[in-house]
Amino acid sequence: MKRVLASIGRIVLVMAVYYAAQLAIAVMAGVAFGVYNGFSGFDLQTQDVLRFIASRTPQLILFAAIIAAACYYVIYRDRREDARAFFRIRPLDAGAVIMLVFFGIGTNALMELLVMLMQKLPFYADHYEEYVEMTSMIFGDSVFFTFLSAGVVGPILEEIMFRGLIFGELRKIMPIKIALVVQALLFGVYHIDLIQGTYAAIIGLFLGFVYYRTGSMIAPTVVHMAVNLFSFVMNAFFPAPVVEANWGLILLVGVLCFILSGVYILISRNFRYVMDDGLYRHARRQDADPAGTSRQV
Repeated sequence: MKRVLASIGRIVLVMAVYYAAQLAIAVMAGVAFGVYNGFSGFDLQTQDVLRFIASRTPQLILFAAIIAAACYYVIYRDRREDARAFFRIRPLDAGAVIMLVFFGIGTNALMELLVMLMQKLPFYADHYEEYVEMTSMIFGDSVFFTFLSAGVVGPILEEIMFRGLIFGELRKIMPIKIALVVQALLFGVYHIDLIQGTYAAIIGLFLGFVYYRTGSMIAPTVVHMAVNLFSFVMNAFFPAPVVEANWGLILLVGVLCFILSGVYILISRNFRYVMDDGLYRHARRQDADPAGTSRQV
């Protein structure tokens, strides 16, 4: 029980650190903005400060990610054995990486269809405006910083958090297939917003699955980046009227990408590596024999 509680505590800590880093950076940015404009003689309202923070969301995410990554290093600095077990890196060939990119694009299209469905459901429809406002904040007013935060740094940090640290801690206290589902649910909860949290949980399951089938953190990171970068490209480089006029075709191509790449992932030898319950079994043996007296050399 002590081991289970310790792992749960570290999972909570991992999530809390990133939340705290984002909050701290947002508060500091708001205070700096308020002080600067106060000295300049502007009469600021609370909404002005909040609007400034929202417009700088990509930059704030970048700074928060750096702080969180440093904190994770400190937390696991003395737990290097866990870190090595959590972060498996196996090389993937070019064909596998390309299919993972297509799988990410297809996943994005599938989630767009899901959002369209949720708009028609009363339970979700009441939260749709909040979802649109929240997602618009992610893109901010800088293409470069949005690319870095949403397309590169954000996915890498979230994979470190969820498929790395959190999934790793869960694998120590439960069978791996249950851990796959739990980490996906936590990924959804982490996104807070009801609509985004729902599809994030599904994406989290897909990301966990490709890690499970490859034994390499490269796989979920590539898929995660592809999911986010597809949205970034569509928002940053294609005028809204063009996207809307061709939305049906875009979704059709995306769904085909998902189906074809998904079949490839299921049948290709590149994805036949299956992670086992080794961490869970090892932890249970330690519980049964804490002194290590039954360990064979």
